[in-house]
Amino acid sequence: MTAKEARAVFDVRLQAVGGSFPTWVVLHTLEDHDGDFQRQLAEHCGIEGPTLTHHLDHLEANGFIQRRADATDRRATRVYLTAAGRRLLARLWEVSRAANTDLTEGFTEAEVEQLHAFHQRLLANIRAAAEADREARPSRPARRAPAART
Repeated sequence: MTAKEARAVFDVRLQAVGGSFPTWVVLHTLEDHDGDFQRQLAEHCGIEGPTLTHHLDHLEANGFIQRRADATDRRATRVYLTAAGRRLLARLWEVSRAANTDLTEGFTEAEVEQLHAFHQRLLANIRAAAEADREARPSRPARRAPAART
C-alpha cells in the first residue's frame, strides 16, 4: 500500500510538469540506454513490448523521443531522446528529487541508507521469486497446424 500511495502522489506531481509515471520510467531509462533497440528498452523498463510501443507512440508524437530503423537491421528500431525529451526529463528529475526529500522527511541519513539497502534486497528477492516461478512453469506444447479439409 505504501508503494501504491507513493506512486499516486509522484504521478500527480509528474503530471503537474507535463509528465506521467510511464513517461518518467521510459525517459529515465533512456537516459542510460539512449539508442538501444526498442525490445531492449522494454526489458530495461520492465514492461511488455506492446505497452512500451503505446508509451513511445505518445512520447514520439510530443517530440520527446525519436525512433529510427537500425542501420544493419531495418526491421529493428532504436530509440533516442530528443532535446525536448531531455528538457522534460530534467523537470521530472526535479520532481523526483523533491518527492524523495518529502518521502524521507524525518529519517536520518543512516536510516535512508538502510532503507535503500532493504529495498535493494527486497527487489532482489522479488526478481528471484519471479524467475523461480518462470522456471517452474511447464513449457507450452507446440501448436499443431490445423488438419487439411478434404
